[in-house]
Amino acid sequence: MPQKVLVIDDSPDIHVLLRARLKDEPIVLHCAPSGAAGLAMAVDIKPDVILLDVHMPEMNGYEVCRQLKSSAATINVPIIFLTGADSTSEKIKGLELGATDYVTKPFDPAELTV
Repeated sequence: MPQKVLVIDDSPDIHVLLRARLKDEPIVLHCAPSGAAGLAMAVDIKPDVILLDVHMPEMNGYEVCRQLKSSAATINVPIIFLTGADSTSEKIKGLELGATDYVTKPFDPAELTV
């Protein structure tokens, strides 16, 4: 059974890139254009993993992560930050909020398949 992956990123280019690069992987890719949309989709589709950007308008990825980790419906879903925010303090903040991993852009899509 394919894994369900939810991408929460305000950049349509990232959605297109991930769809193209991961099309041969055994996954179903769902894309949310904002933090609020991502929170709703996470509860609805129950993803196996979430790829989350940090810098988004209205609600940043740290807040999305905090809310996901405080909800009984999504607390156990692994979150991987996939972001251009690459300072050590930003990485530590993401991991302290409960993220499983932190991948910085630009990235090689192979990093997401291991």
